[in-house]
Amino acid sequence: MIKEKLQLVPMLPGCYLMKNSSGVVIYVGKAKILKNRLKSYFNGRVVGKTKKLVSEIVDFDYIITYYLKTIRVTLILNLKMKSILV
Repeated sequence: MIKEKLQLVPMLPGCYLMKNSSGVVIYVGKAKILKNRLKSYFNGRVVGKTKKLVSEIVDFDYIITYYLKTIRVTLILNLKMKSILV
């Protein structure tokens, strides 16, 4: 499922939400190029705590921030999503 979904991710900036098997968001991040960043998690080259995180990921969602004018808006959006996790 993840490999197929990665093919559909655009080469645009945005935020992404990683989910575990229960559908719980376990990580929120941001990227200048979503496709590259998301693919980097699943290329088999991650180590340490990132490797453990990736082992728990079964799905992800993303929000394109291409039309938002500044990085500040992206950061605010990222912080708001992280506050949902707490």
